[in-house]
Amino acid sequence: MAITSDSVGQLAGLGDRMAAFVIDGIVGSLVLVPVFIPMFFIVALVGEGSSSLVGTVLYLLLQLLLGIAFAGYFIVAEGLYGATAGKKMMSIRVVGEDGGDIGMGAAAIRNILRFVDSLPTMYIVGIALIAMNDDEQRVGDMAANTYVVKA
Repeated sequence: MAITSDSVGQLAGLGDRMAAFVIDGIVGSLVLVPVFIPMFFIVALVGEGSSSLVGTVLYLLLQLLLGIAFAGYFIVAEGLYGATAGKKMMSIRVVGEDGGDIGMGAAAIRNILRFVDSLPTMYIVGIALIAMNDDEQRVGDMAANTYVVKA
């Protein structure tokens, strides 16, 4: 069912969404890289002095923490404010079916499912879905009943 602009507002286009995601990647890198680089050095030093299995496990755990931190940025920003820094810069926001705020639950659903949209690589599934459906939703949006609209 195609949503009407009367209920949620004007849907944001693929270009604005992609630009916002790139901006968020830059913002996330500026914040997270300085925090995680020292941790990677520590893991490398610990891993070097022990078995390669220990080093590998520590590295994978650190990668998991980095992924959780990056996902957390999207969940908290969209859940509390309706938009990440990138979305704010592109004048778009995430809304529910009624055009209102989505809350933390819907923000978590749409962002946890981001991994599906990123398959097989470079967000091909998400981009294809946004381009092909009338509501311009990716998997996470469909599951959370959310829409990205012009602010």
